[in-house]
Amino acid sequence: MGNPRGLARDFDALEARRLDALALIRKGMNHSEIDRAVGVANQTVSRWRKEYASGGKKALEKADPCWAQTAPDRKPG
Repeated sequence: MGNPRGLARDFDALEARRLDALALIRKGMNHSEIDRAVGVANQTVSRWRKEYASGGKKALEKADPCWAQTAPDRKPG
């Protein structure tokens, strides 16, 4: 599970997957259908649904990298 060491994550692709799941949530699909369609665990769909319910679409959009939140002047690398 997780990201193998040394491989960069594609944050745009991860956000796209969450937004794809959101579209299916809005269509009324259940967790099992959504997790199979987007390729994630059922618990992940459940978490995304709760995040959407509490924070709207913005809660599922791409966040700033964690290093940018703690050290805004720091650059990756």
